[in-house]
Amino acid sequence: DPTAGAAALVGRAATVAEPTTFPIIGSVERPSRVPEVVAEDVLVVSGWVLSRAGIFRVEALVDGEVRGEVEYGVQRADAAALYPGFPDGELCGFFGAVPVSDLDDGDHALLLRVTAKDGRQAEIGTRFEIDSTARARGRVIGRLDRPLPGTRSVVRDRLIVAGWAVSPDGIRRIEALVGGEPRALVAHGALRPDVGVSYPSYPDASHSGFTGVVPLAGLPDGDHTLTLQITSRGDLSAEIEVPFTIDSSSPLLGEVPHINVEYPAWLAKHEPTAETIAAARDETAALPLRTTTSLLGPLGRADAAALAASVASVRAQASPDWQLCLAPSPDTPAETRDLAERLAAEDARIVLASAAAAAAADEGLPAAAPTDLAPAANAAFALASGDLVALLPPGDLLSPLALAEVAKLVAAAPETDLVYVDEDKIDPAAGLRWDPFFKPDWSPDLLLSTPYLGGFVLLRRALVERLGGFRAGFPERELYDLVLRATDAAEPPRIGHLPRLLASRRGDAARLADAPPPPAVAVAQRRAVAE
Repeated sequence: DPTAGAAALVGRAATVAEPTTFPIIGSVERPSRVPEVVAEDVLVVSGWVLSRAGIFRVEALVDGEVRGEVEYGVQRADAAALYPGFPDGELCGFFGAVPVSDLDDGDHALLLRVTAKDGRQAEIGTRFEIDSTARARGRVIGRLDRPLPGTRSVVRDRLIVAGWAVSPDGIRRIEALVGGEPRALVAHGALRPDVGVSYPSYPDASHSGFTGVVPLAGLPDGDHTLTLQITSRGDLSAEIEVPFTIDSSSPLLGEVPHINVEYPAWLAKHEPTAETIAAARDETAALPLRTTTSLLGPLGRADAAALAASVASVRAQASPDWQLCLAPSPDTPAETRDLAERLAAEDARIVLASAAAAAAADEGLPAAAPTDLAPAANAAFALASGDLVALLPPGDLLSPLALAEVAKLVAAAPETDLVYVDEDKIDPAAGLRWDPFFKPDWSPDLLLSTPYLGGFVLLRRALVERLGGFRAGFPERELYDLVLRATDAAEPPRIGHLPRLLASRRGDAARLADAPPPPAVAVAQRRAVAE
């Protein structure tokens, strides 16, 4: 992630901008949020920036005074890969050395001003420290890149650290301590050419990186502080402290709500507003080609509250062009079945499968086997009349913009056979959204490795009908099996990806953390790929 540890650029229209302007995106990676210590004649700045209009220049201002332009056009294939289609492409990086030898010791303000070719500008401010005596005094200077300064990592039994450190005498030792107790020695000497540019007269500055794993076994759950004690060969030292939290319920690698510590703040900034929903409603009404989506809801053993939540998210759609097809199973709770009947009576767009179809939902399956939703999903599919169909099990939720965004995509590309969206999870107990998945674009090889398209996938109803619908015998992988067959049958597969968080899957954090998928699910996934 090229934005990791960096501050984001915030675009604003410049006074010279034309009426039509494009936003500027990017990040400043040096100086970081932690003030840089400048011990030589220059301050190194670096990062990347993109605009649909192209970038005109990047300027550096110190204490309000323009210090010159920073070279733009440095190779940054990583950023270009994340944001394809921009005119500057891979040459979207900037890197430069700002002269600061005339500045007094102490804190100073840096402002980077980016101007696009359409006149739009973006600015970011940070601070740095001048210390002209650092080399003479043998001062140890370092920075922690991981964990990210200003955040609190949540871990289970280890903490990964990375950064850099320099000293005029060289670095002898870096030790990690928690609560004053030594935990590990951290290896120093990794390649860091960026640090070499900043401290050219320091020994081995280009190999000043450090990385290591700090074991935390025996520490109690709760908040702790990691101290990195950096000691030079001249026996001077510096300390870097970072807070972290131990949660023994977290898996080493897995899905838990706090794996994305900053996601709630991100989500609050990107949630659709009443204005955006109203605008989407107007856009959908004006589309020359209207698309109706039939949502298939196999009820299974879902409780009534889960069904009510899903239906509420469907009714809140900016697009009115939807149908909700519900199909109970023999083991569906009576309360859930009663709610489904009431909902169908209240809204003509909600339909309920017959008792005969419901009775066939688990036919032939052993009682101990995981619930196979294929028969119930097919019973719901038999009721579908929309152009597209998608599974929406009880407990899964849709963004109010989901079906409107799908309708706009299909109106622009009517030949589309399959649409998938970015998604996250919602914990039914806490009501918290977590674990966002910003999916890559279409990759048939990746799909054969993992069902990365997720749970909310929209398919042409005619294509699903031609394929015979969902197949039994693929517990919890019925949709994956159908998607593999659909993308194999379409020549060529016409697939659309909406890179927006438009769906939330029901994800019980405790269950996902404590137990691996049942063996039958892994077998079903391998069988789907093989067939």
